[in-house]
This record gives sequence, C-alpha cells and structure tokens, in this order.
Amino acid sequence: MVEVVAVIVVAVVVVVVVVVVVVVVVTVVVENLVVVAVACAYTLTGNAGTFQSPNYPDNYPNNAECSWLITTEPDTEVILEFTAFDLQTSRRCRDDAVSVYQVPSGFSESLPLRLRHICESGSYTNIRATGNRMYITLHTDGNGTAPGFSAQWSIFQVAAVVVVVVVAVAVGVVIVE
Repeated sequence: MVEVVAVIVVAVVVVVVVVVVVVVVVTVVVENLVVVAVACAYTLTGNAGTFQSPNYPDNYPNNAECSWLITTEPDTEVILEFTAFDLQTSRRCRDDAVSVYQVPSGFSESLPLRLRHICESGSYTNIRATGNRMYITLHTDGNGTAPGFSAQWSIFQVAAVVVVVVVAVAVGVVIVE
C-alpha cells in the first residue's frame, strides 16, 4: 500500500512539474509574440491627395502595421507633407514610427529606398521621391498611442522642367536665378 501511494505521489509531482514547465514556456512565448491588432494597406493614385493614420484625429490603435503606396503619373516626382504629426514618444525610433520610402522604377515596394524614418512629433514637409512611387509605413507597438498623422501628396512634373530648360538653352535664353 505504501508503495502504491509513493508511486502516485511521484506521478503527481511529475505531472505538476511538466505543467509548470509548459506554463513557463507558453508565458515566455506569449511575452515575445508580437500581435498585430490592425493591419491596413492602401494604394493611392493621382496627382494629389490626402491620407491619415487609422482613427485620426483620434488615437491610432496599438500593434498596428499600415502602409500606403502612392503612384502618380510617369515623369513625375512625389512630394509628401505631413500637415499634422504626433506619435507616442519612442526610444531610438523602436516603438511607434513612420517610414517613408521611394520605390525605384521597375522595383516592388518590398525593395524600397528609405528616405525618412520619423518617430518624433513635429513638422515634416517636402519629403521628395525622385520617381513616381512613394511607400509609407506606420508601425505601432503595444505601449500607448497618440493621434498619429494627416498627410498630403502632390507631384513635381519632371519632364516639363527639362523641356523648358532645353528650349531656353536652344534659343539662347540665359536663365538667371
């Protein structure tokens, strides 16, 4: 009888130890898991327009991953201006941040060239892509939110400037700035 009780006690102890180990492992995995609560992707076209972070002017959500791909006409450059910009304070831009990229012709937005990485509230104007595609991302963590941003884009007509300069030079006009 004593031997049976000892075997049962050992079995219970083993089960408890296994359960504790599983709970600890699951807790560590969950703490290191990044849960994306909001995922959004927008494609914007045209020579001008506006867009905002989710819920703007109210606070954006925690754990958001959003992107905006702006595509304008060929032979144009995209110019971006944040008319309002207020993110949660971020240590070394690791928490909430906005990144602005230009997407070179012939490449997808998965291979962009980063123009700006912004994590502090302020005024950001005249962010320019030397091409007709710009890609903007918003990453937020799970530790607080802020109103986010409102932005507008416009274009700079590259071909028109080249034609004016070529014509002016061809007819002998001197352009003085």
